[in-house]
Amino acid sequence: MRGRRGWSSHSLTVPGEIHRRKGEECADVATTQTLPGGATLLAVADGAGRARCAADAARLAIACVAGAAEGVDPPPRAPGEVVRQAADDILSGAVAAFLRQVREDVDVDAREGDGAAWSTTLAVVVLAGPWLAFAGVGDAFVVAVDRGGVPHLVVPPRPPGTLHNETHFLSVSAVPRFCVLYDPRLAAVILSTDGLDAFIEERVIADAGRSYPVPWRAAPEVFGNIVRDLRGGTTPAALAETLAGAAFQERKGDDIGLAIALR
Repeated sequence: MRGRRGWSSHSLTVPGEIHRRKGEECADVATTQTLPGGATLLAVADGAGRARCAADAARLAIACVAGAAEGVDPPPRAPGEVVRQAADDILSGAVAAFLRQVREDVDVDAREGDGAAWSTTLAVVVLAGPWLAFAGVGDAFVVAVDRGGVPHLVVPPRPPGTLHNETHFLSVSAVPRFCVLYDPRLAAVILSTDGLDAFIEERVIADAGRSYPVPWRAAPEVFGNIVRDLRGGTTPAALAETLAGAAFQERKGDDIGLAIALR
């Protein structure tokens, strides 16, 4: 998909080896969309592995993103606060619609938290001009790639100080994360579920007498190569086959969901 402002976008999902062995369907969903004014929207959702309706929850969350994006259309050269507000409006609208449908249509109490049958994460990115705005609940992360092909970790898979297995899901009490980036050299953006977080390098830091690892850098040989391959004509389907291979799956074996924009 190519927007009118020079961005082309791609989405793909890869079922993780751990889930394939159990006969479980992929519970990650990714999508991209060009908004009417030319801004690009990326979205990913990751149904909780232990949730009974994980895949359905992720699909519903992404469907709610499409509905929430209707009427949210920042101008092509919008200032950062407008782009950030667009991401906020889309995420908050999608979360509200998701919780409403789960409670009313599916008859499940989504307020049960991460033990609920319909637990899922959700994250969106809005790209307009040199601005990138992220809004998300859960452990999705964003890698930006500059014109030189160097990847930079913009949004880590989890806030500093949180545990590796600590994830927040859509609920009435969920607190979204936000990030806004201005970068005229921005050449590509990868919005990923946590399926590739094993390729985020970490650094151990000390704070208040205790040490813990924090996400630090996106592995260039992974994220830089994803962008290089897509620019070179590799199809999303072929890229998905590569990500399903042992070189990636042996690191974590989880489902992978990617929404990618290039210009």
